[in-house]
Amino acid sequence: MKIAEFQKRYKEGERNFRNLDLSGVKSSWLTIRDVDLSGANFSDSKLCSAIFTGSILKGANLARVKLRGADLRKTDLRESNMSEADLTRADLIDTNLKQANLSGANLNEVTFDRVELQEANLSNANLSGLSLNGVNLQGSNLSGANIDGVTFQEANLVGASLIGLDLSNVNFSGADLRGANLIDTNLSEAKLYGANLSGATLTTAQLGQAKLNGAILDGADLRDANLNEAEVNWVNLRQANLGNATFEGACLNQANLTGAKVEEAKLCQSELDEAIVPEGMSCE
Repeated sequence: MKIAEFQKRYKEGERNFRNLDLSGVKSSWLTIRDVDLSGANFSDSKLCSAIFTGSILKGANLARVKLRGADLRKTDLRESNMSEADLTRADLIDTNLKQANLSGANLNEVTFDRVELQEANLSNANLSGLSLNGVNLQGSNLSGANIDGVTFQEANLVGASLIGLDLSNVNFSGADLRGANLIDTNLSEAKLYGANLSGATLTTAQLGQAKLNGAILDGADLRDANLNEAEVNWVNLRQANLGNATFEGACLNQANLTGAKVEEAKLCQSELDEAIVPEGMSCE
């Protein structure tokens, strides 16, 4: 279908355009509200400043589409393919992106308030400077993403994959990271106050000078992790695996290490005032 025919039928009141093929079109300021575009193909199109408010784009193909400055408020983009799309300065308030493919997409300066990103693929996406505070990213894949300047305060990152990311100085205070994959991540000087990292995998992670006061790390895997000079006061580390982890100069005052595996861990190089240590552990 040509873009002119589509616009004509839309103006005449038609709202069902499921599986529409508008791939490769060029149309700035296209206005489409409350339309069913499920399964539509907009791949390689240039739709800068387009308005899709309230529309359904479930399963749509938006690969490599240019949507700079677009209005995507309250759109249903579940399971859509937005890989390598340019969404710079797009408005995604109240947008549903569950299981969407945003790999390699440019999300610079996007407005992400109350967005749903459960199980979304954000690998290699540009998320620099975004506020993802309170955003639901459960089960999402952020591996290889550019997260420079991103904040994740109170975000839901349960089961999320952040393998190998540079997360130094990032704010995760109050975030839910239960079961998250943080293998080989750089969390140096990161703020993790009160974060829940129960069951998270943090093997070989760099946590030097990280702020973990009040965090929950029950059952976390911290083998070979570096926590030198980290603040780990009032932290729950029950049943955690601390094998060969280093804690030189760290503070674990009033931490609870009940049942933790501490073989080869360098815990005696840290402050352990009033800490509950595993049975049989001695620093003498």
